[in-house]
Amino acid sequence: MTWWSVGLADASPVAARFLQAASKVIAIAAGALIVGMALQSRALHRDEE
Repeated sequence: MTWWSVGLADASPVAARFLQAASKVIAIAAGALIVGMALQSRALHRDEE
């Protein structure tokens, strides 16, 4: 957790909750992107053979 998110948490619980939700969404999106890229590269390698 960074210092500015701690400051926001002190200032507003709503902002803290929003930051938490946003970071979860970003983590899920990043994970899905990595999995998608891995599957795509495997499919491409299969086509080459």
